[in-house]
Amino acid sequence: MTLFSEDILATIKDRMSLSSIISKHVSLKQKGKDFLGLCPFHREKTPSFTVNETKGFYHCFGCGAHGDVFKFLTEYEKLSFPEAVEQCAAQVGITLTPLTPHQEKTLSEREALFKLLAEASSLFHQTLQTTAGRTYYDYLSSRGITDASIQKFQLGAAQKGRLTQFLTAHNVSQASAEKAGLLTRFENRIKEKFTDRLIFPILDEKNRTVGFGGRTLSEEIQPKYLNSAENPIFHKGDLLYGFHLIDHKKNSAVLVEGYLDVIALDQIGFKNVFAPMGTAVTPEQGKKLLKHFTKIYICFDGDTAGFKAMNRAAEIFVPLLQPGIEICFIHLPQNQDPHSLATNGNIDLLKQKFKDPLTLIQFLILYENQLNPGNQPSNLSLRRKNILDRISHIPDTFLKSLYKNEIYTYFQNNRGQPLKSIKNTSNTLPEAVTVSKIYEAAIIKAILLCPRLYNEFIDKLYTYSLTPNTAKILNVIETYILAGNDLEFLKIVPYIKQQLPTINFDYILGNTFHMHVPFLNEPITESNVRNGIQLILEQFDETSSLEDHIKEAQERFKQSQSPEDWERLKLLMAQKQRRYNTEL
Repeated sequence: MTLFSEDILATIKDRMSLSSIISKHVSLKQKGKDFLGLCPFHREKTPSFTVNETKGFYHCFGCGAHGDVFKFLTEYEKLSFPEAVEQCAAQVGITLTPLTPHQEKTLSEREALFKLLAEASSLFHQTLQTTAGRTYYDYLSSRGITDASIQKFQLGAAQKGRLTQFLTAHNVSQASAEKAGLLTRFENRIKEKFTDRLIFPILDEKNRTVGFGGRTLSEEIQPKYLNSAENPIFHKGDLLYGFHLIDHKKNSAVLVEGYLDVIALDQIGFKNVFAPMGTAVTPEQGKKLLKHFTKIYICFDGDTAGFKAMNRAAEIFVPLLQPGIEICFIHLPQNQDPHSLATNGNIDLLKQKFKDPLTLIQFLILYENQLNPGNQPSNLSLRRKNILDRISHIPDTFLKSLYKNEIYTYFQNNRGQPLKSIKNTSNTLPEAVTVSKIYEAAIIKAILLCPRLYNEFIDKLYTYSLTPNTAKILNVIETYILAGNDLEFLKIVPYIKQQLPTINFDYILGNTFHMHVPFLNEPITESNVRNGIQLILEQFDETSSLEDHIKEAQERFKQSQSPEDWERLKLLMAQKQRRYNTEL
C-alpha cells in the first residue's frame, strides 16, 4: 500500500478546485457559495448534488453521497487512492516524493495505534454488557441513556485487570499499549490507565477510535473524569466528542459541555451535537466547527460555572467570526443542563430555547449585566466598554460595525439618564457654540476642579480628535505636570493664560455652559465630575464610531451604487446632522 502523509494530502486538497474536477462530469451551476447539479451517483430529475468549494467536499441530499476530491475520483472515475492523489498532485504542481523510512515507520505506527484502540474499545463495550459492567449499565439507564445510544456511541466499562489480560493474550507490547494511552506509569510501575470507569470512546472524523474518556461512579476515585493522555493520534484540544457522527446536510451545530449531553440530545433528534474533551473550548475546536457549519449554538449548563464557560467560548469564537457566521447562546434555567432537560420530560422547554436563542450581543450584555450590575454611569460605561472591547476582535470591518451599532443602540435606549437628556429646551445655543466645544470646555474645567482625575482620563482623551485649542491646553497642562508642579487651580490657570494668550480661556472659567453639564454646578463632588466626564467620553465614542460608519457606507455606495447602500448612507448622514444640532 502506498502511504501519504496527512500534511501532503491536506496541502493537495487545499490547492485543488473541487468544482473544476467534478464539473468535468456534472453540469454545475453556482448557487451562493455552493455549486448545484444532478447527482452522478444516482438518477434524479431535480438537482440535489452540492459542491462546497470552501469546505472541500461534495454532498448529495438525495442518496447521501459525500466525500472530498480523492473520494470522488475513486468512486466515480474508479481510480485507486494512490492514483487519485498522484493525479491531483500533478494538477496543482506538487511533486510527490517517496516517504522516508522514518515517515513510513511513523505512519505504520499510527495505523497500529488505531487498530489497538479499536480493539480496546470493543473490549470495553463487551465488558459493559457482562455482569462486571452491570453497575455502569444501570447508571446509564438511570440517566435516561437507551440501549440504542449505548450501541451507537459504543459505550463501555473498564474492569480492573481485564485490559491487561487482553493485552497479554494478544501479545501487545507494554510500549505499544503505553503509547496508545491504555497503560500509564505511576510511582515507577505500569498500570492500566482506565480502571473501574464508565468508558466513552473518542472517534475522529474518519470514524477511527483515537482515545477514551472515563467517568468514575465512586467518590473515592479521583479525578471524576479522565481522558487519554496526549499521544500521536490523540490531541484533546483538536478533538470534539461526537464529531464522527457529523451530518453534512445541516449547516448548524450544537456545542455542549459533556459526553452525556451529546448523547441525550442525539436521542431526542438533535443533529451535530459535540463536546470538548472536558476542558474549555479551544481555538482549534472553534475553527473545526466553523469549517463545517455556519451557525453554532452554545448550550452549556445552567449553573454559574456553565455561564462562565459560555463566556470563555464566546472569547474563542469572536475572533473567528466572518460574514455568514452566526454564534447563538442557549441560557438554560439554573441547575439544569442539556442532558437533564432532554431526559426528564422537559424536551419542549429545551426546544423552545433553541427556537429563541440569545444572539452574541444579547449574551454579552447579559453576562456584563451580571458581572457589573447597577445603573450608575460608572457601571453602565464599564459594561459598554467591556462589550465593545470584546467586539473589537472581529476581523471583518463591516461585520464589526454592525455589532457595534447594536451595542450603541442598546445603551442609548437602556442606560437610564443619558447625558443628552438633560438639555434645556428653553434656550438655544448660539451658532458659534458647538456641542463639541461645550464638551471639551467641560472636560478641561472638570480636570482643573478635580486634579486627581487628570491621570485617570488623560490617556483616553488623547485618543480623540480634539479641537486644536483643547489639544493645546492639554499639552500645556501636561508640560506643567512634567516639570514637577502640582496641578492646583490657582496656579495652573495663570500659567495656561500666559502660555496661550490668544485662547479665550475665560469661557472655560465661566459658567454660561453649566446648564448643559450640570455636574459642574455647585456643590462639586469628585464622584459626580468623574461620572460626567465618562458620559461625555461615551458621546465622543459614538461620534467617532459614526464617522467610521459613514466612511464605510460611502465606500460601499461608491462600489455598489445600489439604492439600499444609498439609503443607509443618507440615514447615517442624517444621524450625524442630528447629533451636531442636538443640545446637551
